[in-house]
Amino acid sequence: MSTLKCSLFVFACALLCAPQAAAQSLQQDSKKARNGSQAITVIIEHQQLRFTGPAIAQQTRLEAFNQAGELVYDSGFVSGSEISWALHNSLGAAIPSGLYAYTLTVKEANSETPTMRRGHLIIERGRDRDPQTDRLWVTNQGAIGADESLTGAELAVSSGPESSVAGARIDRSSVARSTLNFDIFGTPGRIPMFAGSDLLADSVINQDFNNRIGIGTATPGTALLTVAGQIHTTSGGIKFPNGTVQTTSAAGALFQVFHDATLSGSGTELSPLRVAIPLVLSGNAPDGVIKVTNTSTGGTALSAIGGEGSARTGGGSGLDSIGGDSFNMTPGGDGIRGFGGSSNSGFGGRGGVFIGGVTVSNGGDGLVTQGGEGFFAGNRGGRGIRAISGKGIGGATAGLAGEFIGDVAVLGNLSKGGGSFKIDHPLDPANKYLSHSFVESPDMMNVYNGNITTDGNGEATVTLPDYFEALNRDFRYQLTVIGQFAQAIVASKIIDNRFTIKTDRPGVEVSWQVTGIRQDAYANKHRIQVEEEKTERERGYYLHPEIFNQPEEKSLEWARPPNMMLEIKSQRANPPRLSRHSHTSSLYRLVR
Repeated sequence: MSTLKCSLFVFACALLCAPQAAAQSLQQDSKKARNGSQAITVIIEHQQLRFTGPAIAQQTRLEAFNQAGELVYDSGFVSGSEISWALHNSLGAAIPSGLYAYTLTVKEANSETPTMRRGHLIIERGRDRDPQTDRLWVTNQGAIGADESLTGAELAVSSGPESSVAGARIDRSSVARSTLNFDIFGTPGRIPMFAGSDLLADSVINQDFNNRIGIGTATPGTALLTVAGQIHTTSGGIKFPNGTVQTTSAAGALFQVFHDATLSGSGTELSPLRVAIPLVLSGNAPDGVIKVTNTSTGGTALSAIGGEGSARTGGGSGLDSIGGDSFNMTPGGDGIRGFGGSSNSGFGGRGGVFIGGVTVSNGGDGLVTQGGEGFFAGNRGGRGIRAISGKGIGGATAGLAGEFIGDVAVLGNLSKGGGSFKIDHPLDPANKYLSHSFVESPDMMNVYNGNITTDGNGEATVTLPDYFEALNRDFRYQLTVIGQFAQAIVASKIIDNRFTIKTDRPGVEVSWQVTGIRQDAYANKHRIQVEEEKTERERGYYLHPEIFNQPEEKSLEWARPPNMMLEIKSQRANPPRLSRHSHTSSLYRLVR
């Protein structure tokens, strides 16, 4: 017998097995409920259900759910106290045979809190799809049963704790109403079985209103199936959700779970399943073998904490990440990449934040990077760090490629297109900035200057730092007389880090300037090449193509890592739309 028919028997038996005295009492309660403000009437007729609430109801709403808890029909709030439902879903299609739950919500004029009534209904469609053979069973959470008013399958619903059931054959006729079928018997909740060709009797299988099955027990537990007794399988064994079949307990087969290296333990009480350490995951997943999403507001998606160090060993890394190898002139994978989150009004999230560790001695570095080694002539090693400013879109100002709050040390040459200092304006520091350009030269030049006054003989000796001659060569001089007309000359050149000035009269103030070209070991090793040819890869590209009316693709950056520039251009052309994942995966595929 099908589960649907079994459920019909359960519902009917709950009605028919009640004692006659209780039925009469329920009839009286029914009449009282009809006169009360909470009375609701359910009428089964004409291929539909009609729910009628109290006259003072302002709005009524009907919701129906299938056994999976999915909403199949929602009338929304309807003005008035009556709702008719033609047993169809929200798309207008007839709902199939099965068990459904319904909720009826009634808002009354004199009550702030709506009244809710819940119940179940079973639809049994005719085998030949003839609506004349369709049957419908309805339950409610009322205290009344089937009384003399049920002619035409009317059912009054009150607020009592018990449940009642009514059923009728749904008829297309606009006049006739079928009465309830009472030719069913058995124990409520017990699924019947055929004891003869035309005789039904109780089986040992029970089903409650939560669809939980009990075999050998009338009170199933919290699991879907409860068996009071031994389970015997003669063939086929037990099949698990992963498709594996357990057919024997020989050699302890029932005391272990088959798994790969991602898990440890046998699954027994003494050896429970655990994630293997180290956990090794391998698979074909272009968008990542592991995906982590935190649904908590503001929650961190992934936390990684290195192990504590000892007296001999430093602390462990929080994260080691190595990009994939590549071949055939394609770039290797990035060791790590971060995309800041989007914002619809505030600041976008940062791609990465690195904070050095705190210590009573020297603090930890916030970020340490090292470029990869390059091989063969015409190529170069990778850059230790590379920063590209964000474009300003829609009138916004372009961002900075880098900003350093504090001192910066460069152990090497600094190459730039221009430079300046920028300070708060001395005359209006709260509202203005003041900038000056750097003084530049094709030579690695040092400048020294000062003021000095000649003595009674018109002579003055300028003393330079004691490292001057060790640091500089190719000296150049400049003298300017201050406050009077006089002549001044360099009487003797620099010897032993000093030189002499002579004027044609005594007591003359002279402003002097001396320059020298660096000759220290570093300067001699790294002399600046004033003019140089562009490499074969860089020819035809510009450091600043826009000032030569050239497109962005003529930038020197496109000659070096074109895949990265394609990624950046794509991100600007298709900015993320407040999505946590939309731009990450698409850009990753593009750069690949």
